[in-house]
Amino acid sequence: MPNPSPAGMSIEDFKAVYQGKNLARPTRYTVQIEPIQGLNGQYPIFQPETVTLPSRSLSFAREHFHGPPRKVPIGRLYDNSLIMTFPLDEAQTERTFFEWWMDNLIMPDTDSANGGANNMRGNVFHSSVIVTTLDYEGNYMSNYRFLECFPQTILPIQYGFGMFNDYARMQVQFHARSYIYESKPSNYTTPL
Repeated sequence: MPNPSPAGMSIEDFKAVYQGKNLARPTRYTVQIEPIQGLNGQYPIFQPETVTLPSRSLSFAREHFHGPPRKVPIGRLYDNSLIMTFPLDEAQTERTFFEWWMDNLIMPDTDSANGGANNMRGNVFHSSVIVTTLDYEGNYMSNYRFLECFPQTILPIQYGFGMFNDYARMQVQFHARSYIYESKPSNYTTPL
């Protein structure tokens, strides 16, 4: 890799950094919703047409002994914005499935938590969702495994008379307690 010029990085320097790399393609991914215990292993398979992966940050404590205050990292934070867009079939199979899943977390007739499903914080209607990124040939590159995942919000669905060359889609926002990120080993080495 060429060294940038003293005045700053030139266009040629910038291009040289990325010409030898295969950039990740946002269309190369798969999603797996692991079987939900409450379904006894029976569950439909839906492949979302878009996936928005959440951000991750750290929580901090403020420390101030001598000099200016500083932030000390004390924990991990997940913003819970795993959002997927699913095409809807005419029978509304996708909507029916996610409505059923949410109704088994909060009982619709009492608007209370499903005691049998939520006992001891081990909800049988939680699942793991795995998003796998792929290279151009379809090989595994990375996994995002979302733990204790369930649908939190079914976002509004748009219908309209002017949408005659389109199809209906639904977006679902999932809540996950945390996620585990794993990547295929590469030639990259950490600077530590």
